[in-house]
Amino acid sequence: MAIFKCPECGHMVSDKAPRCPGCGIEITPELLAGKKDNTSQTIDEDTQPVVEEPQVIVKQPIVEEPNDEDPVSAIPVVNSYPIEEPVKTNVPYQKTENKKRNSHIALFISLLVAAVICGLMLYFYQKATDNNEQQDYLIALKSQNTLTLQSYLDTYRNSAPTEHLDAIRSRLEQLRSAGEEWTNTLIANSRSQYETYLQTHPDTPHKAFILNKIDSLDWEHAKGLDNVEAYDNYLEQHPSGRYVTNAESAMKKLRLTLIEPEEKQNAQNVIKHFFQAVNSKDKTRLLENTTPVMSSLLGETGVGSDKVVEFMDKMYKEDVTNLNWYLDPINAIEKEEIGTGEYQYKIQVPARLRVAHGNEVTETRYRINATISPDQKVSALNLVKLSQAE
Repeated sequence: MAIFKCPECGHMVSDKAPRCPGCGIEITPELLAGKKDNTSQTIDEDTQPVVEEPQVIVKQPIVEEPNDEDPVSAIPVVNSYPIEEPVKTNVPYQKTENKKRNSHIALFISLLVAAVICGLMLYFYQKATDNNEQQDYLIALKSQNTLTLQSYLDTYRNSAPTEHLDAIRSRLEQLRSAGEEWTNTLIANSRSQYETYLQTHPDTPHKAFILNKIDSLDWEHAKGLDNVEAYDNYLEQHPSGRYVTNAESAMKKLRLTLIEPEEKQNAQNVIKHFFQAVNSKDKTRLLENTTPVMSSLLGETGVGSDKVVEFMDKMYKEDVTNLNWYLDPINAIEKEEIGTGEYQYKIQVPARLRVAHGNEVTETRYRINATISPDQKVSALNLVKLSQAE
């Protein structure tokens, strides 16, 4: 491709262009052939940069063919040139200024948003911290653990309200003082010391331990005494104690193997009143000291009240003028539980029967085997006649 000067307008035109962009003349082979004789300088494509001019389409004026009938009028040919659009001028400096201004605005907005976000985060963080401090304060204030209170002070030493810090410090001091007192109580290990500590510190975390310790000390004391009264006292003080079963078992065993003097005396009185009624031949008094049905009477079982009266009447034969039973103290007694808390007593009593037959008086020795019911009546009676040797 070569560039040459238009012979009409002098505009530089490419030999490939169909028309001259300056004047609109058609680029024909003849025009290209004539350019060799033209003195205008051509620019070789290989040596010079090619600047293609924008292709402009030029509308040619329409020329009508002459008519034989109409006169031919000359119409001037006017070359029509395209209206070129205004070329936008690039202003790099102005664009750079606008770009910088926009960047500064964007940066400012970003910083403003970041500041707002940071402010919100700081607000919510502070609010959460305040809530945590309030919760931890209430927990520490109710705590009995010195480590919990000290942890609160370490965490909120510079952020908690002064009144909170003062209250926790006071609480901590109280607990530390109580700790020393508690150590002394443990060393003493006495019931009175534990009771005093519990009265002074009713909300102590050691309350369960103290109650268990008192329970154990009272049980050891009852075991040491080993009597019904001691075990009964333990049960009264500790109705739900850990050693209730042990105390009841030990007390039951004692009641079966150990008979209190009062119990023995009651049994002695019952058998004494029975034979006093026989001596006086008092039927009413006799039945008052006898169960309605005796389990045994002189070897006969299931004996009713009529048989008891018959037993008394047989002692008074026609020739008996006087009859007296003399009882010695009980020489043997056994205790047997026949119901919950109900006991019967089997006794042996040495006795002498003195009978007067007119002026003759005889005396016979017996061993009375009797059973005393829980309601303090004779429920069984058998007599064993003893020889002189016995």
